Amino acid sequence: MSYFDPSSTNALDRRLAMRDRVRQINAAIVKVAGTVQTTGSGEGLLTVDFGYTFVEKPALSLGGELHPTSSLVAGQYPTVSVIVSAWTQPTPVSSSISNNYYTGAVFAIVTTGPTDQVVIVHWQVEGMALMSPGNTPPTA
Repeated sequence: MSYFDPSSTNALDRRLAMRDRVRQINAAIVKVAGTVQTTGSGEGLLTVDFGYTFVEKPALSLGGELHPTSSLVAGQYPTVSVIVSAWTQPTPVSSSISNNYYTGAVFAIVTTGPTDQVVIVHWQVEGMALMSPGNTPPTA
């Protein structure tokens, strides 16, 4: 039977075991989002501290919007690209422990469009993160 087969007892057992492990380490699915304003074409780096410790690489999603003072120019529509150029990871307490924790990232951002066009870049990361006592995940 496949691991992803919902009728599989083994799959159900694994899912329940994962849920119990998540409860034991006090973790939750967390979304962290932000924006940065850009003008015209160019590229740059944005260093971000998530404010949470993710126990897996969080998924990155992005989008953009025109600033209210900007307008579209036919043939020069803006584009936005964002990639993670580096992950911020805490130093492991021991060299024998693997470091699968992520506390931030450096985003490489590329935009195109007319020189006076202002674009607001929206980014969001989502994944399983450790929760501090009394700390609740942000809601989307």
